[in-house]
Amino acid sequence: MTIAEQIRAAREAAGLSQKRLAELIGIAPPHLCEYETGKHEPSASRFQEIIAACVAAVSEQVAKLERLGVSRNEASRLRRIRNALNRMAAKPPDPAPSNSAACSPGSDT
Repeated sequence: MTIAEQIRAAREAAGLSQKRLAELIGIAPPHLCEYETGKHEPSASRFQEIIAACVAAVSEQVAKLERLGVSRNEASRLRRIRNALNRMAAKPPDPAPSNSAACSPGSDT
């Protein structure tokens, strides 16, 4: 899985829009989009920051569900996502060639 694919997968697994994740890490949404399409590659520390923001979002969702007494299955599913994101953060990504995919202006994907 490329860095771009890992970033997108982590964001989607955390249920975050590009706009929201960009806000959480303090960058412009188009810049995050460039990371997700492979147009630009984040530094190792930025990659870790992105994954950490996704982990925090999932952890927040798990805690909220547990407080509300939502089904154990849903909380368990989110814990598995959080654990997968933590594993992703622990393993440095492999650099990959640029991807030609484009970002849609105003896209919240």
